[in-house]
Amino acid sequence: MAGVLLVVSVRLPTDSPVPAGPRKDYTALAEAPNATVLDYASVQRSWLGRTISRVAGLAIAQAVLAFLQSGRYDAILTDGEHIGIPMALLLKLKRSSVAHVTIGHRLSTPKKRGFFRRLRAHDRIDRIAVHASTQREIAIGDLDIPADKVVLVPYQVDPSFWCRQPRIEEERLIASAGLEHRDYPTLFRAAETLDAEL
Repeated sequence: MAGVLLVVSVRLPTDSPVPAGPRKDYTALAEAPNATVLDYASVQRSWLGRTISRVAGLAIAQAVLAFLQSGRYDAILTDGEHIGIPMALLLKLKRSSVAHVTIGHRLSTPKKRGFFRRLRAHDRIDRIAVHASTQREIAIGDLDIPADKVVLVPYQVDPSFWCRQPRIEEERLIASAGLEHRDYPTLFRAAETLDAEL
């Protein structure tokens, strides 16, 4: 097996200690045998990457660099549709057979619709992993992506980080995050009488 190219939209630490907090999935994947990572630092080390990045942005630069290396790998994993869509379009031009998997964070934005509905970027994406059932429904129903290409993968949990801790006195706090299917006005009204900060 030639291996997997992981295209991640972060700068991985090289010699610094592992940051506190839950372990990132791409750091675990990067440790696998036959895995190569193309991160932001990889773009900066490449003259072509720096040039494309200045003109078109980091995501396009990463897609181009990954595309140029695609013949060396069995599969390419892009960590978001911002890289996955341009990667797919480049693979369509070459008619490459390398497997391509991307994570679909928010496929529903208007500017992304044309890439799927008109240009059929999904023709060169073997699997799109989404974290929300709403995004899966939109991908299949609105964007005409075949159902077998869209896989719901709920967010994972790092059990080493999220474990029982000694009890400490904490502030009374309610936190809510996200954009889709949230009803913040109702939450604000419901929390008005609570002895907690929202």
